[in-house]
Amino acid sequence: MKNFILAAVIAIIFATVGFKIGTNRSGTTAGQKTTSNFQRVKQEKRVIIGIGQQAAPFGYMQNNTLAGFDVDIARAIVKKLEKYTQGDLRIEFKPVSDETRISWVRSGQVHLSLCHTNNTRKRDANIDFTVPYGWDQKGILYNQRTEKNRDLEHFAGMVIGIKRSSSSEGEIKAFFSEKGYAPVIIKHYDSHIAGIQALVDNQIDGFTDDNSIIINTATKAGHKVGPDKP
Repeated sequence: MKNFILAAVIAIIFATVGFKIGTNRSGTTAGQKTTSNFQRVKQEKRVIIGIGQQAAPFGYMQNNTLAGFDVDIARAIVKKLEKYTQGDLRIEFKPVSDETRISWVRSGQVHLSLCHTNNTRKRDANIDFTVPYGWDQKGILYNQRTEKNRDLEHFAGMVIGIKRSSSSEGEIKAFFSEKGYAPVIIKHYDSHIAGIQALVDNQIDGFTDDNSIIINTATKAGHKVGPDKP
């Protein structure tokens, strides 16, 4: 029988956004890079789009097919773009991770990237974002079989897992600092699935990231998520 996991909400708002085409801020102006990439798209008649594949409901594999909000939005963007290129465009989805979703836009390996990316000041200094298309809160998942009805203060000084390269790390540290709680001990994982499994195996006290992602990932892994008592 699968373990029950409960989400404890941290009231920190984030904005999930997509990148504009070709908005590398390193070495050229945004206008120059945008024009260059637009011409590449028009000439090649294709749009290379970086998409995350391990973060439901934004981008994930379902029955060997790429699905999610980011996928739907990417297709809609290309349809709109075809009005400016005056011709059909071929979509090429390229898997990106939290580590490559920004750097590949900057290097030109993808024309744009949609990968559940929060708009932070640090990221905004290197790349341009579109208008935000999603909002969520951060949360901490914990094993309800061993930790019942916990509030956020309970996790002070405890070991919290997090996806490597997630902006949530700075946000949860700032939250506990502002509240005057003892700082959490962060442990990094290469994927949300690996971190949640570590939680189920009692290797960590909680796992944090955007609520929609951690809840969907845990649910798809067969765990029950919510306030119900086991």
